[in-house]
Amino acid sequence: MTTATIDHATIAAVWRARPTDLSRWAWGHLVNRDDVWVAYLPFHRRRRHGNSITVPSKEQRGIVTLTGDVLRRHFHGLHEYDIIGLHSTSPTNTSRWLRIDIDCHGGDDATLPERNRAAAIFWHDKLVSLGFTPLLIDSNGRGGFQLDTIFGRPVATPIVYSFGQWLVSDYRKIGLTECPESFPKQPRIGPDEYGNAARLPGRHHTYDHWSRVWGGDHWLDGADAIDSILSTAGDDPNLIPFAAMPDEPPAAVRIHPQRTADSGDRLSDEEIACRCLSHIPNADAHYDVWLAIGAACHSVNSGRGMYEAWCSWSRSSGKHDDRRNVRTWQSFRRSSSGGGGNVATLGTLVHLAGRHGFDVFAERRKELREKYERDRREAHRPTRRHRRGVILTTEAA
Repeated sequence: MTTATIDHATIAAVWRARPTDLSRWAWGHLVNRDDVWVAYLPFHRRRRHGNSITVPSKEQRGIVTLTGDVLRRHFHGLHEYDIIGLHSTSPTNTSRWLRIDIDCHGGDDATLPERNRAAAIFWHDKLVSLGFTPLLIDSNGRGGFQLDTIFGRPVATPIVYSFGQWLVSDYRKIGLTECPESFPKQPRIGPDEYGNAARLPGRHHTYDHWSRVWGGDHWLDGADAIDSILSTAGDDPNLIPFAAMPDEPPAAVRIHPQRTADSGDRLSDEEIACRCLSHIPNADAHYDVWLAIGAACHSVNSGRGMYEAWCSWSRSSGKHDDRRNVRTWQSFRRSSSGGGGNVATLGTLVHLAGRHGFDVFAERRKELREKYERDRREAHRPTRRHRRGVILTTEAA
């Protein structure tokens, strides 16, 4: 028995000793939905049906669901048909993770595995520089890599999708000829759609290989790789840079230009902006965020009111400088008069507030419902004269 065989057997035994820990971790950090998942097929069925299928069958969906046992069998990895993948998008269009899948499916290019490795480490280090703790996994031992960013809470899928596209947009500059796939593959899915799934760490579905994890300067195997995975607790979505945000707010809301307070029950643009600002924290926000919020306020109204609203928000940071605010506000005016306009708009404020759990339109709908109920109760409450009339009529009877 060769050393390589001994090493592989030892590594496999280590993974198979910890399926419960790994399944609990996966359930707490990776499961976006439990009604469907992807299962890899036995080798003898793949030529006819492909490598994997979505399970359960259509007839069993809603009856059979993903369980801890399914996850444990995956991490135990006894058979190739125990291996599974999880979908990247929930039914409500949120995602708990981003994956960059850097494939290497053979071919004649002997340099591709090394170029893939260099690109994977480059993007890994880029994420680290942003404050993330990504998982870089050697997924097949043949030049294929998976780069996972796991979030501490579900994030709107359009944001995660846009983040992935932004992250790999420089793939040509770092030596790749094809852009790697990112999961989720689309900004949103429809009511009867499931989106795409990505394989969990562990045993490869075809090759005799178990995941290795990048440790910063070398690859971790076996127990060290498992410990690295289990120590990944999920990052703050607010680390996603503003430049990686989608052009439109993730919610399908239509923002009408320059609404005023005369539009009845609708909020004016200034009211929407100020409500959103009150829900966007400014704990020494990044310069790009500060600048974008100022430009968004200016796009709503370039007058004194929105300038003061921006300054009030800016003053909650220790980096605030009144003179810089004045100069920057004037630069917005020059940019607008020059025809270029501001990239940031009212939608930017709605989007940023939404990242912190505030939906200005949902709040307004709630206010209007409460107002309607108050008005309805008031309209149906009998007046004192009416009550006296009822009593007199009753007494006369």
